[in-house]
Amino acid sequence: MGQGHGMDADSTVRQAMQSDDPAVVDALAAELAGQGRVAEAELLLRRAVSLTESALGPAHPFVARRLTTLAQVLPATGRAGEAEPLLRRALAIIEASGGPDDPRAADVLRGLVVSLRALDRSEESVPLLRRILAITEAVDGPGHANVANVLGLLAKTLQELGRPAEAEPLQRRVLAILEATVGPEDFQVAEALQRLGRSLQAMGLAEEAEPLLRRGLAILEATLNSDNPEFGRVLDQLADEGHRQKIVALMQATLIGTFLEDLAASLEAQGRPGEAEPLRRRALALVEASVGPEHQEGTACLNRLADNLHAQGRAGEAEALRKAAGDVHRE
Repeated sequence: MGQGHGMDADSTVRQAMQSDDPAVVDALAAELAGQGRVAEAELLLRRAVSLTESALGPAHPFVARRLTTLAQVLPATGRAGEAEPLLRRALAIIEASGGPDDPRAADVLRGLVVSLRALDRSEESVPLLRRILAITEAVDGPGHANVANVLGLLAKTLQELGRPAEAEPLQRRVLAILEATVGPEDFQVAEALQRLGRSLQAMGLAEEAEPLLRRGLAILEATLNSDNPEFGRVLDQLADEGHRQKIVALMQATLIGTFLEDLAASLEAQGRPGEAEPLRRRALALVEASVGPEHQEGTACLNRLADNLHAQGRAGEAEALRKAAGDVHRE
């Protein structure tokens, strides 16, 4: 069967290399990219760019479109650096033909953001994200879900750069948009509450973060309940009955566990380690049930619980936990 797919792909390449229609070549490249044949797709996309330049000139908006498509496949081959100049050229073409606020510029800018983040140049992506935000607000309106997506990525980038005070108002906007568009009890709202809570904690506002994290945790626990019909439908799509409980345990450890850890950190920052302890223990139990006590995340949970016990003046118990974590790690 794999041989048949290979022959089909080879036939597609030959057909594309014989065609002088850039639209046909582009479509065939997309077919190959969908099969994971990125190298062949790149070859065809470069041909599509060349054909479009010959037919329409190097500064035509269609050339910008082809350049953008070509740039999108390069990060998959670990060559994000090669994508950047293609995208900058595409952006220059669009700006020359339609101005800096042309809606088509947003797609190119998104590609540039992806490339810059892949190159560990997130700082340079911030002004680009602000431009995407302005264009998206103008096209879709300030309360649209697309605006929330851009705000979320901008806020995440600022958080990663150690600028939580700039991320916080953006995250409040994301929360407001999601509450209005998907409802106050949606899973996405829980995620937004967690991100906002983390920013507030990073700003030293743990007391303000606590109710947001409690609310988000409650939404998440209700959403990831096996009795929830919607969650049940998702589980049916993800796994058969034999793997159902494993999927549930993993999702709860990954999602609810991180919420419990964030809420515990908020309480500890307020000088309330005793209230945080049961949350730390519950997070540890979820991790151990899903990936086992020997997993590195289980060891990390043990160490955080040990720190909590030490803060409560229970040094002996804390030391025993640290020893257990070390023994697990050595195994």
